Amino acid sequence: MFDQAEHEIIPADLNEMEPGVHLAAILSGIDVAELSGHDRIVVLQAHQRMASHYQARLYEDMASVADCLGGIEDDPAPAIESAATEIRAALRLTRRTAEWTSRLGHTYTTSGKPP
Repeated sequence: MFDQAEHEIIPADLNEMEPGVHLAAILSGIDVAELSGHDRIVVLQAHQRMASHYQARLYEDMASVADCLGGIEDDPAPAIESAATEIRAALRLTRRTAEWTSRLGHTYTTSGKPP
């Protein structure tokens, strides 16, 4: 679909690299304007893997706030509510968004599966 004319070359295994520091370093050095159309798609997919990776880490961090507060509270419900309040202030979220994301993060990290 895209031409394979002379363009900047990306690593051959870019589409298979795990998200993390190494992939972030490679992506930060790529000028997509210099890439072929096909390689732009590969880079787009790699950026999406990184975004998903960071989103998962964000939810893990949110769950850790609830876990920390859970050590103070006997009942997990007030701990999650308190965590939502802390997360809301830290990330400047609405109350509803903070509650939803706190519960989502807690559910994901305690069950090991997305809700």
